[in-house]
Amino acid sequence: MYLHGQGSAAQREFADLWAEKCVVDPAWKKKYSRAEDVPLSNHPIIYSPLLLAIKAIEKAGTDDPAKVAEAAIGLEYDSPVGPLKIGAGGKSSISGFYVHWVDGEPVPIDLGE
Repeated sequence: MYLHGQGSAAQREFADLWAEKCVVDPAWKKKYSRAEDVPLSNHPIIYSPLLLAIKAIEKAGTDDPAKVAEAAIGLEYDSPVGPLKIGAGGKSSISGFYVHWVDGEPVPIDLGE
């Protein structure tokens, strides 16, 4: 779960990158950042798959789709939405980005089952 200004180093790095982009590109800030230099809660969810692609391309040493997919298997790193591990078949260790409320608390829904 992403909470601005809290959490892991990866979450803080994402927030810093967002704030930096807002400073250097005012038009981008106006279009995408409604809350000053603070990303909305869905922005890390959108960013995380892109980060995975970058890491898999770097590991593969190419942008060939088959090699990138193969390289993604076994990747482990701290993403803005939490620790991530890509297992066999490409399944992510993150249980999902959807929650439902149980007794007033958010409970993740496992989209992989």
